[in-house]
Amino acid sequence: MRNLLFLMICTLILALPACDDNTDCSTLTRNLARVRIVSDTDPRPPMPYESIFPALVPDSVITGTVLFNTTYAFPINPEAPTTTFYFNAQNFRDSLTLGYDIRYAVISELCGVEVIYSNLRVVSHSFDSVRVISTSFNRLTELNIEIVL
Repeated sequence: MRNLLFLMICTLILALPACDDNTDCSTLTRNLARVRIVSDTDPRPPMPYESIFPALVPDSVITGTVLFNTTYAFPINPEAPTTTFYFNAQNFRDSLTLGYDIRYAVISELCGVEVIYSNLRVVSHSFDSVRVISTSFNRLTELNIEIVL
């Protein structure tokens, strides 16, 4: 009788679903806007900018050397619906302010909450032309914004 009871308890324990510790916590969204500076003229003018940085973190330079046709990843502020970036040249400064929607979603109990960014848009800029290529913050998106000098 004891052996039968022990055997039934073991069977019940083994029949219970196991905890899934292999939960995929990855997401397709990201907190980066991909920006490229291009020129519509040939030959290209000299690049005027020496550095690019977010307004809230002026000591956080996005790049040391600014180049044409290079895609830069601009980190957006998760605590605000807009982020401003400054493009420093020797005698002037240009700016680009990006806007976006922020929402939160629970991935799972193990993974917690995910911040989802969407609807990227240009709020303001001081360039001749800025084009929105993609409004998505999907990891597969290669380019969001193109600045034309």
